[in-house]
Amino acid sequence: LDIVENETSATVPNYNSTLKVGIANVGTTAFLDGLVDDVRFYRRALTAAEVAGVASKSFAPTVSCGPVPSITDAIAASLTGSASNELSGALTTAWSKVSGPGTATFGNAALLATTVTFNAPGTYVIRLSATNSVAQDFAEMTVAVAGNPAIFADWQGLTWPGVSDMNIIGPLADADNDGINNLVEYALGMNAAVATTTGLPTSLWRTVSSTDYLSIQVRRSIGLTGITYSAEVSGTLASWSAAVQDGTATANGDGTETLYFRDTVPRGTAPRFIRLKVTQP
Repeated sequence: LDIVENETSATVPNYNSTLKVGIANVGTTAFLDGLVDDVRFYRRALTAAEVAGVASKSFAPTVSCGPVPSITDAIAASLTGSASNELSGALTTAWSKVSGPGTATFGNAALLATTVTFNAPGTYVIRLSATNSVAQDFAEMTVAVAGNPAIFADWQGLTWPGVSDMNIIGPLADADNDGINNLVEYALGMNAAVATTTGLPTSLWRTVSSTDYLSIQVRRSIGLTGITYSAEVSGTLASWSAAVQDGTATANGDGTETLYFRDTVPRGTAPRFIRLKVTQP
């Protein structure tokens, strides 16, 4: 590029012309009578030193991305890339996000082999850049980030694809009309799109230090985020107090775990009630 001109019009004009390499313009017969084996495009005018460097075969680095990984929202995925330098100087590399609905967090953006974690599902474009003393080059990769059923917002999208009506997908909505709101169905690993009561907690008597207590058994998916589980007890149904978690959750070997909450009052003649409480911060 020998000359840079300033464009003074309000909008950049579209000359509707075809780029030609080795010929003056369309309709002429003046063309380069030789071979063109190296064509480069730059986003700015090169300095005289850079032009001399390119002419002496001091080239921009070569960079490429590795295979496209399988990625799930909020779970770190491995990235690989390669970069080479024909010059003797330093070569630096960097990963970055070009586009996408959320953020991309890189384990170490300066390393060719690193990790990336996204905070929302969707389609992203990420870039690996390589820079040497002459120029910068980059390669890009398009990745599809799948929803994570362990995140409530993603679970909504997976359960009702393309639906944004909060009367259907909202945490307190009950789209399948089974009397159980969406947040509870998510918390208990139930199918919120189909009316069912399978998976609801069950009440039972549990013995602790030879004393029976009214308890509730809760089966939930392991790793769900954004919710807390607790229980409340009452003798009147008018006022409630916190129940006690009975031990730690026990894994069932199928991706679920069971936990128990119990009354603070031992079994007796007076009626006692217990209920599960699911909270979304």
